[in-house]
Amino acid sequence: MGADLAPALSTRSLAKSADLIIVGKIERIQQTGSGDIAYSGVNYPRRDYVADISVDEMIKGEPLPHEFILSFSTPSTDAW
Repeated sequence: MGADLAPALSTRSLAKSADLIIVGKIERIQQTGSGDIAYSGVNYPRRDYVADISVDEMIKGEPLPHEFILSFSTPSTDAW
């Protein structure tokens, strides 16, 4: 029996709970670091990134500049 790291998600519920929805283009992604992230009491490796994003259309949320930088982290399944 295997375990899923993330629960199944509904697109409708994700859109409803989202603070921001845009149409745009990811211009560049760069890894900025790495470390560990805890999930259900277990540490997993993670990678940190920044993405340069250009906005073509705002669907939901407060207005944004035409370009912005998003910082985010993801579990790194390559190391499992």
